[in-house]
Amino acid sequence: TADFYDLNANKLITRLPLGTVVHVIADDATGRYFVSAQEEKTIVVLDAGTFKEVARVVLDGELDALVLVPKHRRVYAAHDNGTHLWAIDADTCKPAGEVVIPGAPEIMAYDTATDRIFLNIKTTNEVVVIDPATNQITAHWPTAPAASPHGLVVDAPRGRIYVAGGNGKLVAIDTKSGAVVSSADIAPTVDQSAFDA
Repeated sequence: TADFYDLNANKLITRLPLGTVVHVIADDATGRYFVSAQEEKTIVVLDAGTFKEVARVVLDGELDALVLVPKHRRVYAAHDNGTHLWAIDADTCKPAGEVVIPGAPEIMAYDTATDRIFLNIKTTNEVVVIDPATNQITAHWPTAPAASPHGLVVDAPRGRIYVAGGNGKLVAIDTKSGAVVSSADIAPTVDQSAFDA
C-alpha cells in the first residue's frame, strides 16, 4: 500500500492498495504524487488533494527509487537491479527518455545547486553523476570505504553528499571534486537515510 499521513493530526489519511509500493514523491507544481509499484512495473500518478488516480505509466521492468527534477519537469525511475533509469515527463506523464547506468541502482537524489542527479550503484560501489539536461552520466565517484552503497542524501549548502554503505560505513563526498572527504562507522545493512539540515 501507499500510506498517507496528516503530520499535524498525526493520523492516517488514507491507505491505497497500489501493489508492491517502493517509493512515493510529491510534485508541488502539479499537485500530484508519483508512486512506484515495483512488481507491477508501473508508476501510479495520484491527485494530491483527492488521492484519485490521474495516470499510470507502465514500464518494461521492475521499479525502485524515484526522484523529481523540478527544473527539467521530469521524474526519474530506477530499474530495480537493472542498468537504466527511465525519465518521465512530470506534466504529461509520458516517457521522456532513458539513462544507461553501469549496474544495479539504489537511491538517488537531485541537487538543485549543481543541477545534477546523484545515484548509488550498489554493484560497482560508486555514485554516478547524471546531467538531467542531457540524460548522460558525467562522472563516476568511488564510495570506498563504503561498499554496496544504499542511502544517499544531499547537503547542497555545504557541497556534500552522504552515502551509507551496506558494510557499515558512511562517507561524505565533495560535490565539486567527487572525493571522499571523511567517513564514519554506522550500523551495517542500512537501506535508507535522511538529512536534518
